[in-house]
Amino acid sequence: MYGATWSDSTDVTVDTDATLDITIGNRGGEPGELEFSAAVESLQSETAPLVTAETSTIEDEIASGDTVTVTTETINFDYAGRYEVTGSDETGSRIPVADTAEADSEIEILPRRASGETTQQLGTDLRLAVDRVTFEQHLHYDTSRSVLFGSVDRVGAHSALDDHTLALVHVTVENAGNNGTSLDTSNFTFAGETPLTDLGGSSLDSVRDIDGSSVHDESVNPGSSVTGWILFNVPRDAIDDTPLAFHRDSTAAPEDVIWDVEIGSVDFPTFELVDMTVPTERAEGTQEFEFTIGNTGDDSGTFRGEIEWREGTSGDWDGLLEGNADLSARIPAGSETTIATSSDNDEMSSTYEYRLNPFGATFVIEPSE
Repeated sequence: MYGATWSDSTDVTVDTDATLDITIGNRGGEPGELEFSAAVESLQSETAPLVTAETSTIEDEIASGDTVTVTTETINFDYAGRYEVTGSDETGSRIPVADTAEADSEIEILPRRASGETTQQLGTDLRLAVDRVTFEQHLHYDTSRSVLFGSVDRVGAHSALDDHTLALVHVTVENAGNNGTSLDTSNFTFAGETPLTDLGGSSLDSVRDIDGSSVHDESVNPGSSVTGWILFNVPRDAIDDTPLAFHRDSTAAPEDVIWDVEIGSVDFPTFELVDMTVPTERAEGTQEFEFTIGNTGDDSGTFRGEIEWREGTSGDWDGLLEGNADLSARIPAGSETTIATSSDNDEMSSTYEYRLNPFGATFVIEPSE
């Protein structure tokens, strides 16, 4: 076999019908007949099935040193990437690829690509369109911590590093099939990053104060649609009309469906801890903690933080402060805001250490004298 090309000489994308022209030669010393069947195998996807196809009939013997070109029946590919085209004779024996034609025996299936607002098929049933992309530097989420004889509800914070941002890709998902199904967002990538599917072990359904909800594992009934977001932690310098991509195999395999999302230039906030006013000694009742947060970035943003605590000044951090939900404020660029929370003291004789995240700033409150 000496090579394969698309019959119409154009690029072929997933889910598109096409035919291949395959050139076969006789390297033997005698003429011979051949019944040829094509086989096309993915070189990049473990899930992609072997695609087999009948070809046009070779009517006459192939003379020694001659070549013929056959055309496959219509074929279709579900997975993008590079494929190797081979074939077999009527006995099932593989037709070898000529050493000089190895590169010509490979073809490429391109991903389906459209603008973000275009609804595209993910697989058999689900279809998706991108509505918009929003950004956050921190997220508050509901969680719980174990205590003696049970657990308590708390609020935690998930933060991106200063050179990253949390991108919420808002989408509409439709079910065009006949059966209910759910969306596994782990097969998407955005700016080359895979999605977050939980926050510190807590479900994305626990995220607070954000428009919409996660579509990860969201059930979609036949003929229905759901809206929500897919969460990514991405480098800030990668945000510039970044595409959302879906991988039908896995994110290690090529992209199969791409949405070109128009984002443009984005300014981000940058938060820093300016000052904190906290007690140094435990006192009866409620003690206030105040923190001044500055935004030295180029755009306004919502700061969300958390305070962890532990008894003593070493070992694991035992828990989250009850008032973490109060550690939130919208701060304009170039401005400072003071936020406050409190702690109710019921134990006066021990030393406690506290840590304000995302800054990692610690302070110690000594026992009451």
